Amino acid sequence: MRPKTILTGALLGITGFFAFAQQPDYFPLDPGNIWVYRCTGACSESTVTVQIGSTQDFNGTTYSRLQDWFGAAYWVREDSDGNVFAYDPTSDQEQLWYAFGSPPGAVYDESIPACCGKAKIASTSAHYEGPVGVFDNALEIDYPGVFQVGIYREVFLAYVGLVSRSQAVGGPAIRTYDLIYSRIGGVTIVSQPEFSTGLALDRAVYLASDSPTLSVRLSIRNSTSDPVTLTFPTGQIYDLEIRDDQGNVAFLWSMGKAFPQIVTTFEIQYEKDYVIAAPLAGLPPGKYVAQGWFAVAGPRRAYSASARFEIK
Repeated sequence: MRPKTILTGALLGITGFFAFAQQPDYFPLDPGNIWVYRCTGACSESTVTVQIGSTQDFNGTTYSRLQDWFGAAYWVREDSDGNVFAYDPTSDQEQLWYAFGSPPGAVYDESIPACCGKAKIASTSAHYEGPVGVFDNALEIDYPGVFQVGIYREVFLAYVGLVSRSQAVGGPAIRTYDLIYSRIGGVTIVSQPEFSTGLALDRAVYLASDSPTLSVRLSIRNSTSDPVTLTFPTGQIYDLEIRDDQGNVAFLWSMGKAFPQIVTTFEIQYEKDYVIAAPLAGLPPGKYVAQGWFAVAGPRRAYSASARFEIK
């Protein structure tokens, strides 16, 4: 049985840094950061995806675009104490959302959408158990006075962000959002147990004049508690195909290759990655799709993934 907490090496290194950090960052605002939440209870949608977009200056202060923050977008920033503010360009007003720099037990005024007026830092060493693992170093914020409508509890992890939100939506109805996946600074920080196939390209645009070679990383990942065994009818483990915008096959990695005619099996317990090179010289400029798959027995391309790219 595997441990329930799922952390990448990046997060383990960051948590080791906590003792030296003056103020942990509970709301990372790097462009491209993304969080996916699963909703349970009285929900209008099963998942919510939040991400950080572009930055923009207002009155000499830089704000980040917080996109799809539970139904809306906002301009937000952090100060040197880790407190989070939101700016409204229409009213030219800035309001406090989170006072992460406040000591435990402190009550402060806040203006979070769908909330509450008052917030309290309940703990900086709270216990949290959810889809991404078990933690005892979470920051918990409670919202006093919420009765039938409003957010009444949020939980944050340093350098990850919001991991849980509990919200009353009228009468006894409750909805809870729990983090199931997060990428911070381009690194997968936390993820719920999952089985997936992925494909990554080294570039999105290639110049025909450079006689480029496409480099593909094809991966299969299993972070569930059960190992998965894959069976291959031959010695071929994977394949890669490139098609143009009209659906014509422009490249097939396995074309002309011979593979041992033996049944091959292996077990996926964590992750396996394969790098495949595909020469693009001679392909005309245009848009293409690269699809990679594991050549397992059974339905063709059952374990596959794809990505678009362009030749200019």
